[in-house]
Amino acid sequence: MATGTHDDSASRWRLVVLIGIGLVTLGYTVAVVAGLVDSTNRLSTAEIVLVFVVLTAVLFGGSLSDYSVRNLTLGTAGISAQFDRIETRQSALESEVRALQVALTGLVTKFEVVHLEKLAADGAATMRFGEIMVGELIHLDAMRFVRPTGPRGLNAIREDQGSGLSDFDLKQYVEITQEGLEYLALQAQLSARSATAHAH
Repeated sequence: MATGTHDDSASRWRLVVLIGIGLVTLGYTVAVVAGLVDSTNRLSTAEIVLVFVVLTAVLFGGSLSDYSVRNLTLGTAGISAQFDRIETRQSALESEVRALQVALTGLVTKFEVVHLEKLAADGAATMRFGEIMVGELIHLDAMRFVRPTGPRGLNAIREDQGSGLSDFDLKQYVEITQEGLEYLALQAQLSARSATAHAH
C-alpha cells in the first residue's frame, strides 16, 4: 500500500510539473512571437536542448531507466536522437526459461524423451525389450504422453517381446498422444529460446 501511495504522489507531482512546464513554454513562445523578448536575450538552441533533457530526465526518470540515448545530434536541421531499449528483463527472462526447462525435464527422463521422439518421427520406432523400457513406457502412459494401441495394453510388449532376442517396432504397441506431441514441441521451443539467449 505504501508503494502505491508513493507512486500516486510521484505521478501527481510529475503532472503538476509537466503542466507548469507547458505553461512556461507557452508563455515564452507567445512572448517571443509578440516581440517581447529581445533576440539577444532569447535562449539558444543548445540551452533549450539542455533544459529539455534535464526536465525530461526528472519527469520520466523511472521510465527512462529502461533506455539509453544513442546518436544525439544537434544541427541546423534540428535535433535528432535515437534511443536503445536496455534489456533489463533479459536475465529474468532467461531465468524463467531455465525454470521451465527444469520443470519439463522433471516430468520425464532423457530416455523417455527418446521414446517420445521415436514415436513422433516417421518410420519404425525400433526397440529391444527390457524391463526398464517397460517401466518408462508405463510412466509415459501415466503422464498421458503415450497410449497402448491394442486391448492388451502395455503387457503385450512383455508377452510378445519378453525374450529380448530381437528388435521390434514400438509403434505396433504404443502411439504418442497429442499431449506427448505438445510436450516435445514445448521442450523444443524452450531449448531454442535458451540457445538464442546464450548466443546474445
